[in-house]
Amino acid sequence: MNRVLITRLPQQAEEFTRLLKDQGCEVETIPFIETIDIPLETIPQTDWVFFNSPRSVQHFFQNLKKPFFAKYAALSNGTAKAIHDHNQKVSFTGGDDSQQTVEQFAGMLTENETVLIPRSDRSVRRLQRVLGSDRYVELIAYKTRLLNKKLDADFDVVVFTSPSNVKSYFESGNELKKSKAVAIGNTTAEELKAFEITSLIADGYTQKQLVMAVLKAIQES
Repeated sequence: MNRVLITRLPQQAEEFTRLLKDQGCEVETIPFIETIDIPLETIPQTDWVFFNSPRSVQHFFQNLKKPFFAKYAALSNGTAKAIHDHNQKVSFTGGDDSQQTVEQFAGMLTENETVLIPRSDRSVRRLQRVLGSDRYVELIAYKTRLLNKKLDADFDVVVFTSPSNVKSYFESGNELKKSKAVAIGNTTAEELKAFEITSLIADGYTQKQLVMAVLKAIQES
């Protein structure tokens, strides 16, 4: 039986876990980070809100104390789904390439439109580097803390769900050895490359696409 590790909390990977078990995999869910909410006293009004992860969506809306009138943009399909889950319309959804996405989004803005960017204290600041400093407002909505967890078991496939999970996994002294790495998103794959790990990047963010990536990694192992 193939053993798969997902670097998420169990409640964040319930369907993913079930689908993998249906394929005969043994699955463990172990997060290597935790997020700490930062209460937001005031949220500046802008024309757009650009979310770069489902976590940024979660922390933004749970701190929203009154209606916020803006257009919502998502870096990826997974982030767009998180916005839809809060019953909000998504006016822009990015593709598989994060850099192309932020450049495309910046290019569609009108001259005077401004953007609010809720993010973690560890987020990659791609959009900010594309926009002029007078075009955006950053909002640190949560902190990401790396957890020191040394594994005592081996896995055939490790699914890395974020760059911070990659960093924490290796800084905890873990190795991949014969394990295959699956990256959710190009940013995660780039962080793996920084640790000299070549990963298989999931074709998208749906549960089916993630499962297909894992099964492909198993076939290649």
